[in-house]
This record gives sequence, C-alpha cells and structure tokens, in this order.
Amino acid sequence: MPFFTDSYQAMNSTFSIRLDFAHADEPLENQIKLLFKRLRLTTETLEQCMSRFRIDSELSFLNAHVGEAIRVSTLMASVLKKTQEAYEWSHGLFDPRVIRVLQSIGYVGVLETGDSEQGVDGRRDNPLFIWHDEHVIELNAPIDLGGIGKGYTVDFLANLVLQTFSKDELAGFLVNAGGDVLLYGCQENGEPWSVGVENPFSPKEIFAAIRVTEALVAVCTSSKWRRKWKHEGREMHHLIDPRTGEPVHSEVMSVTALGTEAAMAEILTKRVFIGDEWWRDEQARYLVIDEKKRLMFTPTLAEQLIWVTPDVSSVRPLKAR
Repeated sequence: MPFFTDSYQAMNSTFSIRLDFAHADEPLENQIKLLFKRLRLTTETLEQCMSRFRIDSELSFLNAHVGEAIRVSTLMASVLKKTQEAYEWSHGLFDPRVIRVLQSIGYVGVLETGDSEQGVDGRRDNPLFIWHDEHVIELNAPIDLGGIGKGYTVDFLANLVLQTFSKDELAGFLVNAGGDVLLYGCQENGEPWSVGVENPFSPKEIFAAIRVTEALVAVCTSSKWRRKWKHEGREMHHLIDPRTGEPVHSEVMSVTALGTEAAMAEILTKRVFIGDEWWRDEQARYLVIDEKKRLMFTPTLAEQLIWVTPDVSSVRPLKAR
C-alpha cells in the first residue's frame, strides 16, 4: 500500500503533500502526477489572488482602489466571504485591516495607493467590507490576507484531492503549508496521523505531539518566532492586536489549534493569541506554549496529547474562565 509525496515553495513557506492509498496500480501513478501538477498551479493561482507582496496581484489592485466598488473574481469573492466570516466569528480579534500597521513596523509588501483616513480605532467602527453584489465589493481600508490565506489554501487543495480520488482509493492524505496542516483518514499502514508541535525556543525540534483521531482535521499554529525582525531598535512580530495597532504583547509564544477547516483553525490560534482571556467555548481544542516553557491545553485535547518534550517546565489543562 504505497504513498506519494510532493513538496514545493509558495507563500514564503514550504508546501508538502502526501497521498496514502489503500491500493494502487500503474494508471493511478499518472493520475497522481497530474494531481500534483494541478495542486502546484492552484497554489500559484491562490497566491496571485491573495498576496500583498505582488504588485500585480488581485489583492494589490483592490488595495489601490479603497473606497471604490470593484468587481472581483469568483475566487477573491470566496476568500473575502471567508475573511468576513472569520472576522465576525472572532469578534474582530482577527481583522485584515492591519496592513498599514505592518508596513509601519517594517513588514513591507506592495505599498497601497488607496486613500483611507481611517486610523486603528476609527477603522473598527466601519463595516469590514461593503458588498454591492456577489462579486462587487468596496473596501473602507487596505487589507492583508496573510492571517487566513494559507489556511484557506490548505482547505482548497484538500478539496481538490477529495474530488480526484474516491474514499475507496484513499487511505488518507495530508496537506501542509508551512505548519498549517489538514489531515484526512489514516496512513497507508492503517496507523493514525500524528502531528508535531514545533518548539518555539528551538524551531527545528518538536515540543509536543498530537494524535489525530477524526476522519478529517486541521492543525494550525501561530507563533511569535515565525515572523520577527528588528525595527528602529525594537523586536517586532507579525501578530497584530487590531485594538491597539501594535504587535501582541503577551507571555504566549505559540498557539496550536485543531478544527474542521484549516482557515478557521488558523483564526482560532489568533483569537487565543490576541484575546486577553482564554476562550470559553468548551468544544475548542488548542494548546498554548508560553515564555516559561509551560504547556497548557484545553481538556478536549487531553487524550490526543501523546508526547511532550522533557524540556517543558509544566503541563496542565486550561481552566474555563
């Protein structure tokens, strides 16, 4: 029972695909090669749609026309609807209108030319987007889709895999976009998937391991060490609190969350990271690593936490507040 892998660079990350089959024959290998090619091309299409680092991307065009009603592609319309869903679900803790903050602290992409007078506080009083119809949208401020883009891409690619092979053919598969992972089924030998949580103090090592017990689950991580730099003598990172317009100041080093979609698991990590108290949803599954090397996890994750580094200072479940 074989498995097949592919790996490539996109969105400033390494993408890895693994397909595990219950059985395979020669014609299947050609189908796999075609799928891998399609997944690469689709990733490029999604990056061209969502990137704020490409001057010719659809997002850069939108950001250059703030305050105007712009007709967007079907793909962009879908991304923006998921972005609005995430914004509302997180009660504004995920807000894509932080692009000017990112630019001002040195995380520079394509400089937007749209004219918007909204500041950090005033901006939040306006609607996220104005929808004129299903494909015509108006921005009230430039946006950055980096907080949801990789998760959305993982979900999109996973759907392509499921459309290509039947459940009888697939034992399982995984799509990994730089640590945002979606897993389906099991490995080709029948064993369940396990996912390592990167050590924020030594990123080439694993801090903890989670066993996946569902047929389909996403595991996503946000961390202060992944995107950090010096700006005017201060250490900066890319996780912005939209309430203050500043990088998040917290003892938390990383948050890893599980969910049924990578896009929303990615948003849950940011909701926990930015929120000033732990989320109270009893069904939420996430773990937190802080600056003191403490590992805290929701009770719903207890049975899936199968290994923790000996370097951990303490391990304890989170208590509801």
